[in-house]
Amino acid sequence: MDIETQVKTIAAHYGDGIIASLKANFDQRELVIHLGEPWFELEESAQDAIAEDLHRKATSFDFTRLRILDRTGQPLVRSPVVGEQMIILQRRRVA
Repeated sequence: MDIETQVKTIAAHYGDGIIASLKANFDQRELVIHLGEPWFELEESAQDAIAEDLHRKATSFDFTRLRILDRTGQPLVRSPVVGEQMIILQRRRVA
């Protein structure tokens, strides 16, 4: 199973439309995931779980950098510099 299918399988546990798109740059070992509007409607615990699941999956495919963005390219979540826990930058849509 390829990375896109596996990531979408993870997201399916949390609801439709969570993952809008996915781009893998294998040369730079970077995975960029764009999330849809349903992200902003999730409970914090679900957002944390999705971020951690995606981080684990990216790591299992040897990506060293994971960027999770909204549809406009604004960062929502980033990989940790120190430690293991993903850093949630934006949980709710800014008006």
